[in-house]
Amino acid sequence: MDPTVKTVLLGILGGTSLSVGLLSFVLKRWIGIRIDESVKHEYACQFETVKGEIAKEREKFLQELQCERQKSEVKTATDLALFQDFLQTIPPGGTSYMFLRNCDMGGRIEWDKLVEVDEFLNKWDVPDHEFLELELENSRSELYRAVRRYMEFLNINSFSLDNDLKFSAIHPDSKGPDSEFWRAKVQEANKLANDVVECYDFFIRLGRNKLGC
Repeated sequence: MDPTVKTVLLGILGGTSLSVGLLSFVLKRWIGIRIDESVKHEYACQFETVKGEIAKEREKFLQELQCERQKSEVKTATDLALFQDFLQTIPPGGTSYMFLRNCDMGGRIEWDKLVEVDEFLNKWDVPDHEFLELELENSRSELYRAVRRYMEFLNINSFSLDNDLKFSAIHPDSKGPDSEFWRAKVQEANKLANDVVECYDFFIRLGRNKLGC
C-alpha cells in the first residue's frame, strides 16, 4: 500500500484528528494511481506483444525477399547463358543476318548463307531453349515464327538454278519485268526477310537490356 495512505489509515485508527474528507481524497488518489499503474502495465504488455509480432513479420519479409532475390539471380544467370548460346547460333553481323538484311530476294539465293537461321529453326523449338523471363521468351518466340514463315516461303516458292542445290531463285521461270506474279512473290519474300531482321534486332536489344550484356 502507498505509504501516505497507510499513514492516514493508521492515524484514523489511532484516533488522530485527520478528517474523513482528507481520508476520502487520499483513497481516491491511491485508487487512481493503482488504476494508472494497471493501465500502464497492460499497455506495456500489449506494446511488447505487438513489437514482437512486428519483429517476426519483418524477419519473415526479409527471408522472403532474400529468397526472391536468389531466385531472380538464378533466373538471370540461366537466361544469360541461353542468350549467349543464341548469339553463337545467329551472331550479330553474321552470315545469315547480313544476308537477310541486305539481300534482294529477286536475285540468287545462296542457301549456305542461311545455315545459321536454319539451325535456329531446327534447334530452338524445345523447352530447354525457352527463356524464363516472359518478355524475352515472347520475343524469342516471335523471332522463331518469323524465321519459320520465311523459310517455309522459300521452300515453296524458290527453285534450284541449273540443278545446283546451293543456289535457288523465286520462281525463275516466271521472272521478268512484266510478270506481276513474280514481282508479288519477290515483294513477299523481301517483307518476310525484313520481318526476321526486325524481330532479331528487337530481341537483341531486349536481351542486352534485360540481362545487362
